[in-house]
Amino acid sequence: MTSDLKRILSTPNLSSPTNPLIPVSELDPEALETLKMMDELVKKQPKEISPPTTPRALTGRALALTSPSSPEKESLPTTPVKTESKFLALSPASEESPDSTPEKTPPRKSKFFAADSSSDNTPESTPEKKIAVSPGSALMPQTPTDLKIAKGIIGTNDPKFNLMPKDRQRLEKGLKCLNELKSPQHSQQVAAVRTLVTQALGRNSPVLEVRSPLAPRNLMLAIENCADESWITPTLKPSGTLLLDRTHHTRFINGSGKHICPIGDPLDNRILKRRINLDTGIWCGMITTANQEEKFSSFIPRTMTEEKYYALLQKTLANENFCIARAENKGLYTVHGEGFHFCIEVYSREEGTMIRSAFPIFHHESYNGKQKTLKIEIGHKWSIEEKDPVVRLPYEISYKVILDHAKALKEGAEAIQYETDSTLIVDVNLLVGSNPNYSCPIPRGVLVSIPKRFIP
Repeated sequence: MTSDLKRILSTPNLSSPTNPLIPVSELDPEALETLKMMDELVKKQPKEISPPTTPRALTGRALALTSPSSPEKESLPTTPVKTESKFLALSPASEESPDSTPEKTPPRKSKFFAADSSSDNTPESTPEKKIAVSPGSALMPQTPTDLKIAKGIIGTNDPKFNLMPKDRQRLEKGLKCLNELKSPQHSQQVAAVRTLVTQALGRNSPVLEVRSPLAPRNLMLAIENCADESWITPTLKPSGTLLLDRTHHTRFINGSGKHICPIGDPLDNRILKRRINLDTGIWCGMITTANQEEKFSSFIPRTMTEEKYYALLQKTLANENFCIARAENKGLYTVHGEGFHFCIEVYSREEGTMIRSAFPIFHHESYNGKQKTLKIEIGHKWSIEEKDPVVRLPYEISYKVILDHAKALKEGAEAIQYETDSTLIVDVNLLVGSNPNYSCPIPRGVLVSIPKRFIP
């Protein structure tokens, strides 16, 4: 081997016969021929850059690397390598090369399309047919136009304002649409409508939201001075919301109302002739008016808060099994609490979604043919004064007397509170009150359910 050939093989970064490190004129023929052969081999190899400092080769394409010692120096430009693969796998941190111009490719068609998808409207990208989103999909459909219009009406109008016929039709159409929505979209849309209703009602007076953990899908809105007729009431049924007239239950106005009277209530000292059902805690009394008249009313237990009562009421109305009987715009229900139960009577409007009044019944029981007498343990107290003791005043009446009077009842009699195909529900005092020997110390509110087979 000649000395020139040894110089060629020991020279680093040899890539051309014109390498400035070795002048061609100084080479002998054998070394020059070897240099040309090596240059041909280099040209046939792929031009890749694999820096020794990189721990592993990057997939896809080479990135511009800079030396840690000189960050402002740029690396040599590289030529993209053509591959036979149709898709090039890119690493998450990779960036588009400024010299490369990617070709336009049509977007991949997804199995599902959201109605409010932000895809372009070009003929190439718009699918011919949209597929409905599955309930479990993360993509949510666009809010239906009918429901949007209904929400706009709710959000911009006063609840006591009577809508124009056209707006009322639009509202009903939107609410029908709300009923047709399915879960989970349904629950979200219902929540949005409920929020709008609450805000609209709250513009006029405070609204108390009652959410019972025992009836989570229902909501009760207790509002003061709620209107008897308003556009709000049609929205309550499809959204599973009850509207309750709070004023009627907490105040005594125009000789009616007042069924919640906690200790310390301003009206407490005006309630006389108090009688308490010692088994349930339900009590009643006579409220004296400004004209010194007396009006009878029944009350929830003194230890029960207003919010607790509303939560129990919501739970009761949400369960059909708690309904004893119905008649026109009123219904008789059993309220079940923790270790106690009592009966209430509910007066409603607008297909049962607006509760005008829901007050406790002093006593209710069902006759099964075996009881001999009806017994009630009553505690009597003249007034709220501490010096007035609670006097036990038990009431007892024979079922034979009740049945004999029930047989004489005519259709539509005042004593008949409810009537079903198989049962007659009567008020005992209205039934036998004309006879002083049997009259009950409670003016009304002692009810008995009697199967009609026991009344020939």
